[in-house]
Amino acid sequence: MHCIEIFDKYNTLLQKEEPLIHRLKHILLSLYREILQRLVKPDCILAHNDVLLVDYKDKKVQFKNKNLVIGYEVKPFLEKLKPVGKEEFYKDVRNYYVSALDYLKMKLPFSDVTLQHAEVANIERRTEHSFESVEYFADKFEHFMTDKDTTKALVLNKLQTEFNSFQSDKLTEIDLKLPITECWCKIGKIKNDFEEFKYKTLSDVMKSVLCIPHSNAGCERVFSMVRKNHTDFRGSMKTSTLESILVNKMNITATERPCYLQQFSEDFLLKSQECHLPIAV
Repeated sequence: MHCIEIFDKYNTLLQKEEPLIHRLKHILLSLYREILQRLVKPDCILAHNDVLLVDYKDKKVQFKNKNLVIGYEVKPFLEKLKPVGKEEFYKDVRNYYVSALDYLKMKLPFSDVTLQHAEVANIERRTEHSFESVEYFADKFEHFMTDKDTTKALVLNKLQTEFNSFQSDKLTEIDLKLPITECWCKIGKIKNDFEEFKYKTLSDVMKSVLCIPHSNAGCERVFSMVRKNHTDFRGSMKTSTLESILVNKMNITATERPCYLQQFSEDFLLKSQECHLPIAV
């Protein structure tokens, strides 16, 4: 089916290691729209501000058979079918799209409150959101409110001041093509005329938001790493040893520095050598 490549594209995107929680709702809606526009007429989609409200099961809003998106690879096959066969084929195509849209609406968290508020961390769309979303996460991450040297009201006042300034700031010193985490780190280091950090607290909250996993791909990577290291031939490996190996591998991945460029102290190398010395019998 022509639309399988769409699912592959989004599946690959959602397996990325970089944070996507701030874009996840938009990504999921884009997936839904791409399937919807293969079945439903464009004017019927544009008639709704929310694509989830389009009644795609209504035959009146669906394309006629000749305009259904099926992929040109199927055209030679269709030419060989009799009229009854063609009608049956197009009926199956419609049922496929309807079933796919039903599944997406049932399984994807379109109405999840956390996803809706997480979009506030999207720097390029900062003017589209309100302080309510920042407050939502400030309440979720209690460590921002439990500092003994301040109060919840003072923290929220500071956050709101920083957020209002952030929304109207052109951020000319920030390269938005950088990874989102790097952008927020740089935003947190911007200073005002008094040499004070302008967005320190806001940046800390947004970096906490970006720690929320957008899929289970990260967990699957860890499980895969465990299986590759804790094999049947290394069954007696201690948990502490396995933990050290995994931490080291993750650090190498995070720093993008290959293992052969790592530098070790003389003491570390001596201890490593001692581990492999032959045992006298």
